[in-house]
Amino acid sequence: MKTIKIFLLLTLGVFITACEIEEIVPLNQLTEDNVVTDEPSAEDLLNGAYTYFRTLELFSNFAGFTFLGADTTENTTPFGFEGYATNNVQTDSFIANESYTLYYEIINNVNFLIDLVEAGKAVGLSETRKNELLAEAKTMRAIAHFYLLRSFGQFYDLNSSLGIVLRTEPARGQDLSPRNSVQECYDAIISDLQFGIENGPSGVPHYIISAITAKALLAKVYISMGDFENAAIAASEVINNNDGYALETTYAEAFNRWDAAETLFAAYGGADLESTWAGFYYFPLFISPSPSLSTLADEQDNVIDGDASFATGYDQRLTLSISGHFFSHGKYPRGFLNLQDANAIYLMRLAEVYLIFAEAETRRQGGDKSLALSHLNQIRTRAGVPLKTYTDDATLLKDIRNEKRLELFNETGEEWFDLIRYDRLGNLSAQAEKFSLTTVDKYILPIPRNAIAGNNQLVQNPGY
Repeated sequence: MKTIKIFLLLTLGVFITACEIEEIVPLNQLTEDNVVTDEPSAEDLLNGAYTYFRTLELFSNFAGFTFLGADTTENTTPFGFEGYATNNVQTDSFIANESYTLYYEIINNVNFLIDLVEAGKAVGLSETRKNELLAEAKTMRAIAHFYLLRSFGQFYDLNSSLGIVLRTEPARGQDLSPRNSVQECYDAIISDLQFGIENGPSGVPHYIISAITAKALLAKVYISMGDFENAAIAASEVINNNDGYALETTYAEAFNRWDAAETLFAAYGGADLESTWAGFYYFPLFISPSPSLSTLADEQDNVIDGDASFATGYDQRLTLSISGHFFSHGKYPRGFLNLQDANAIYLMRLAEVYLIFAEAETRRQGGDKSLALSHLNQIRTRAGVPLKTYTDDATLLKDIRNEKRLELFNETGEEWFDLIRYDRLGNLSAQAEKFSLTTVDKYILPIPRNAIAGNNQLVQNPGY
């Protein structure tokens, strides 16, 4: 993917304060009057926004979710993640602040792009490409808002007033705004994703956001909200897409290249000597499977024969995730700073959508349990482990969650949100899974101290 060095209004750097998150200052003589003048300049600005999805800050946010859950991992908690493994993150957390800043940087940049394109600044831009470009930008905004909400807002309670500060307009100065409600946040996210579905491109490389990407993300949003009917519908449509997305024949093949058929959206490096930090926190020095996960993986073939090094006798999902060299493994095989052929950060794969469908179909009123089981077993068939049978809903839901723990191990930390959802819906006790989850307040991170200092309208999360 082409490196774009032109950014409209970049924020001031890694150690930015929250008030600066909401103040954007022109750099390099670029202004709103000249940064977008035609189709190529609009494309340059869009490509610049895509570069955020290759950053260490993004991967740090995903690793943070993994360490928060920690029912899948034994880890030493790398520098900056203090308090994550024990669910005791502080308001001055470096990683939490970096994550908060990153997502608002994405939002600010795409908001300016959206505003300029909608104002007709990109002369010569066709109506079709205009809508595609806006769809990509709005889907990026939805992604950023969604991850902010799940990190810092009470995303699990639709009646909560403690969402995040929504940004749907360019910030041209300090904007002191209170937090929006959780429902308002979801409404804005869904609106952006629906625009992405209706107007997004098709047949694009998998580092580009397509209409199918937006629909897959919508399925994830719906299941996070507890809207299982719509989650099942969206997931089913993604699975049955006509745009070439399909499960790879083998699990390992899904990670051999960034443009694998089941990759719904992946940021990758390699072009113009660009790299990603994918896999940085997941090499053996920092992380290994927890006893519960290794036991689960060992049980999948119904033969308890795994050895101490995890080399044999385990579900291949686990062995692939830890096999390799000191700075790499099967999911991130190229070394985390390889410039010529870097790892991809997989934001979403089709296998996850199969499991979203299976859970949503099991939970929705009147759901087809045999269909849910079939989708679960398609993932198990690909993994080469025995198929599951239906006993009751509780067992099926447990099987689906365990499948995701193995399938998505060392990726985006999705198992953390499954743990919270299953707890809130009464399927398990999060505290029983992880003793440091002593209160629901620990289901989200504190608003960073810098953000509170820069916006006196912000209310801190309970318990911090």
